[in-house]
Amino acid sequence: MNRVSLRLDKCFPRGCGPDRQSMRCRPLVSVVTAALNPVDAYLIDAYNDLCAQAPSWEWLIQLDGELTVLPAGLQADARVSVGANGRWLGTAVSRNRALARVNGKYIYAHDYDDRLAPGAFAALLAPLQRDRTLAWSAGQFDDLVFEDGRWEQKLFQYMCAAGRVAAGAWESDRLRHWAAGKDAQLPAANCLMWRADWLYALGGWGALTGDQDTFAAWALQHLADGQVVEDQIGWHRKHDEQTTACPGFREEAQLHHELVARRLRALELLGWRSRLNR
Repeated sequence: MNRVSLRLDKCFPRGCGPDRQSMRCRPLVSVVTAALNPVDAYLIDAYNDLCAQAPSWEWLIQLDGELTVLPAGLQADARVSVGANGRWLGTAVSRNRALARVNGKYIYAHDYDDRLAPGAFAALLAPLQRDRTLAWSAGQFDDLVFEDGRWEQKLFQYMCAAGRVAAGAWESDRLRHWAAGKDAQLPAANCLMWRADWLYALGGWGALTGDQDTFAAWALQHLADGQVVEDQIGWHRKHDEQTTACPGFREEAQLHHELVARRLRALELLGWRSRLNR
């Protein structure tokens, strides 16, 4: 696996304005972020990480809650587009509202408090641009845990290996794990690059209080082939303010898993598969 180390000791804001090409042409990647009362330092980190990505991009931030402004450095970059809900609507609704502003051919959902590895987008785009029958790509996304006064990297083990993934290939094993009360993680939350048309066709992210990515990603992998790359895509920052740390999140997971399972059974019953994979 192609892993890289994240420099956690020096994460300072860097000036990074839009280049002329990105201003003149349609961006290749649209990055969608829902942000509820975001921490400025995390937003700046996310912005700096985007500036380390070579493909052209736009960042569509949808502010959840009552906040309507961003740090000045982000406002100065024309590639950063901001929408504000003016009230709390949740992650899924916020992302879907941003989806209406997307201009890119590919879509990447990024939580503002997470980190991206340099070259992450290039690694995810390579198989999609090489093979039009692939609807998605994913890679390794590990955890960052604050311990002993510093951020430490922790390996997060997904239940999938690098390589091409045939439509529906993951379902039986994962559903059995869920039925037994075990985790069955897909590389979904922050390491999945979508072909935009597929996300539109699936109706965006699921209207759930959690597991929105999983609800959408499992339907996608049922319908179409994808590719898991060996590269490190980023790091999931674990902290007390994140949604997954809220009371009751784990208790609701079983409900979300049941909805995913019912959706997959319905897709199987209807015999839906992508024509590209036939």
